[in-house]
Amino acid sequence: MPFQSFSVGPGEDDYDESDYYSTQEEARNRLRSQGKEYGRRCCKCIIVSLAVLCVTLFIAVIYQGVNCRNLTGELSTMKVAAAQHSDKYGILDKEKEQLQKNVSMTVKNMTDLQAQYNQLQKNYMKLEETKNKLISEKNNYQQQCSSLQKDKDEIQKNYDALLSKLPLLQKYCHTTEKERVCDPCPQGWEKHNGQCYYFSTSVTTWNESQNNCIKEAAHLVTVNSEEEQGFITKEGSSSYWIGLTDSAEEGVWRWVDGTDLKQGFWLYGEPDNKDQQSAGIKANCVINSKEWKDEPCEDQYRWICETQTLHPKPLHI
Repeated sequence: MPFQSFSVGPGEDDYDESDYYSTQEEARNRLRSQGKEYGRRCCKCIIVSLAVLCVTLFIAVIYQGVNCRNLTGELSTMKVAAAQHSDKYGILDKEKEQLQKNVSMTVKNMTDLQAQYNQLQKNYMKLEETKNKLISEKNNYQQQCSSLQKDKDEIQKNYDALLSKLPLLQKYCHTTEKERVCDPCPQGWEKHNGQCYYFSTSVTTWNESQNNCIKEAAHLVTVNSEEEQGFITKEGSSSYWIGLTDSAEEGVWRWVDGTDLKQGFWLYGEPDNKDQQSAGIKANCVINSKEWKDEPCEDQYRWICETQTLHPKPLHI
């Protein structure tokens, strides 16, 4: 450190030279001492700074070491996870390949099923068409069967009529020089709407009248319509027994074939069996004299028999 010069001002001329040197020496010592103190302070600062720096570096090294250890652990964990993911990826890749195979197989199966479905649809349409044809044929056969059944019933009816009239065939048929002619009704009977009617000329009870009709393969007439009532009234010239009675159940009128009366042609006030009830007569039968009237079955009147025609028109044999 350079020395500084000091100037002596006015009034200092009294100091002697020894004092002057002494003062300068002290100044130099003081400066030297101050320099050493400054050096020591600088060294201390440097040492403290170096110590702080070392501590800081030490802490940083420790921190980095810890971080490195943590990072190493994490790296190991990540390697393990990566290996696991790699294994899973391999498994998933195999599963993907298997799924692709399954999808391909499913698509193929679906295509096959679609083809089978289309074929089944065609077969179904054919079967539906065949079914409709069979239903139509069945309906036709049923109609034919119904028609044949009607024909059969008609033939059976005609056969039964012929069979019942076989013993009486002589009454239907007469012989000429060239052939035998069989009429629809016996001789002396009237033909009307496919039925034969016999109007007796003698009289008897209702029961005997029915028996006489049965002997002729017939029965007392059953009137089923106003037109038939008009016919027997027009052809009959007297009062005739008809096949209606309440002998089975009093007050319930039934025909000789067992059917209930549905339409009657009674005389006004009839049926009225008060006189018969007072006389102790329970059963009543019906006579036709333009209109119907109930009478005791033991009374005697003419009678009307009815039967089916042998055939619609005269038969030449």
